[in-house]
Amino acid sequence: MVGINAGIYFTCITDIPWTGDAIFVLFLLCLFGACVLIGTTYDVFYRRLKLTATPKDEGKHKRLNETEEHNVDEVQHLSKEEAGNEGQDEKEGEGTTGKSDGPVEKTNETFEEAKDEPQPPGRRRRGVLAGILDGILMSFSCVNNGLKILNCEKTAGNLGALNGIRVISMFWIIWGHTNQFLLFGRLDNPFDVLTNVLGQFWFRITTEATFSVDTFFVLSGLLLTYLTLKHLAKSEGKLNWFLFVFHRFWRITPLYMVCIGIWSSLLVHIGTGPDKEEFYSGVRATCADYWWANLLYINNLVPYPGSVNLCMGWSWYLANDMQFFLLSPIFLILLSRPKWRKIGIGSVIGVAITSCLITAVVAGYWGYPVGNYPQPFNNRTATQPADADRIYAKPWCRIQSYMVGIFVGYLLYSVKDQKMKIPLIWNLLGWILSLGVMFTLIFSLYGSSHTDPLPNWFAALWLGFNRFIFSSCVGWVAFACLTGNGGPVDAFLSWGFWQPLSRLTFGAYLLHPMVIFLFVKNQKTSFHWTILDTGFFCVANIVVSYGWAFVLSLLVEGPMMGIEKALLKRSK
Repeated sequence: MVGINAGIYFTCITDIPWTGDAIFVLFLLCLFGACVLIGTTYDVFYRRLKLTATPKDEGKHKRLNETEEHNVDEVQHLSKEEAGNEGQDEKEGEGTTGKSDGPVEKTNETFEEAKDEPQPPGRRRRGVLAGILDGILMSFSCVNNGLKILNCEKTAGNLGALNGIRVISMFWIIWGHTNQFLLFGRLDNPFDVLTNVLGQFWFRITTEATFSVDTFFVLSGLLLTYLTLKHLAKSEGKLNWFLFVFHRFWRITPLYMVCIGIWSSLLVHIGTGPDKEEFYSGVRATCADYWWANLLYINNLVPYPGSVNLCMGWSWYLANDMQFFLLSPIFLILLSRPKWRKIGIGSVIGVAITSCLITAVVAGYWGYPVGNYPQPFNNRTATQPADADRIYAKPWCRIQSYMVGIFVGYLLYSVKDQKMKIPLIWNLLGWILSLGVMFTLIFSLYGSSHTDPLPNWFAALWLGFNRFIFSSCVGWVAFACLTGNGGPVDAFLSWGFWQPLSRLTFGAYLLHPMVIFLFVKNQKTSFHWTILDTGFFCVANIVVSYGWAFVLSLLVEGPMMGIEKALLKRSK
């Protein structure tokens, strides 16, 4: 009647039944919440009041709080790359020492006052059990865990610049995923984005956001190597390799599995949307078939082929990081022994170069293109190349960045905790080259198109070596900052503001795609892409993701770490 062609659709909103797995995940979260309530009550209304009952105990309580709230070890400051994990990396750092050296172990000192006095076996046994119970209860205290997360104080030996690198890289990942999931979600102007936005110069920051993952691999290998070599030097080469692996698994798996449960079972019950139920039904079916691959950290290899059938598709990073971690003792042992160090250095470089060559060969064989609007060079892959099945998520193609991290970590260890003054001209040259090369890698393919494609040989070499080169530049930034040659860049990256966010980065990595899909799948109308709207959505995603990460850190991550420390400390 008024000359407007309107489209009308109807969506039948039905009650989604609560399945057994959803009920179990909800029960598990409630159980964690109850434990946190009990632990916090014990901490606030019993332990602290008891310790302040007398002036003598008040002094002990003061020292106890100072230790718990401020003596957070350097490894925890660098956690969760990704995550970090996370991480990030608290996972490697605490595991490398093979002992509990974080702040939680200090919580039991009130039960150890008389440890040097002779005691009957029965009393000693009761004291040990009381100490374990105290440690477990304190592990669930949200006051205790919250103070650790929010602590911004710098400590001696803290590798603070890595906090800023980690968090900024996480922001870059969230920006990239925000655009990716919106573009393949429900846009009302996808053609406009593909034709007018994708080829713009500034949008290369989005299309090349995958470099941020290589940054996490570098940080993970760097921290693992630096902290492990320091421990091996102090312990004359002794390290409990079983605890080394166990700690890593225990550190990341509980939160990882809880997030899988939330993703596959609970999100479908939040909100309403026209295709939400269908989408999450597919998620639930995939996770029901392949959750075990995630638990074993082989989900970047199984199923094959099937990059679209991953349970929590973005968790491929954790599988790679765990696989590299399990291989790391080979390099760490070689690098820790003077007679074998040259072999170790050669092995690290050799593995990195081999990974680059393998990636180049695979990319050339399958005809992977590069640039804007690329088309494959051959028909060996059906339609668009299944990149995650052949290059992107495969450990033999991604280990090159981890090797860069191991090499830089060894260089930092070789400095022996001393500031190394690089001559000004060489320092400036290093910064200009590293930042210039990173800028080139991100923006140099601007202007390429499918009508005038880059040749196959160039694409193969680019895909084979671009991540290694970018990782090497990140390695320089980390090395320069940590040796006192970073100037204002180091001051910015070491800013105390980054520390709490760095500790939450592992959780934010796991949770941020859930936040995006929670928004996308509950929309009743299509989303119109503009840089302003997407920017606001990305900022909101960052805030909500880190908020959820903080809550789950108090519920799951912090308590699990505290329980491990309490039990392992008492077992020695």
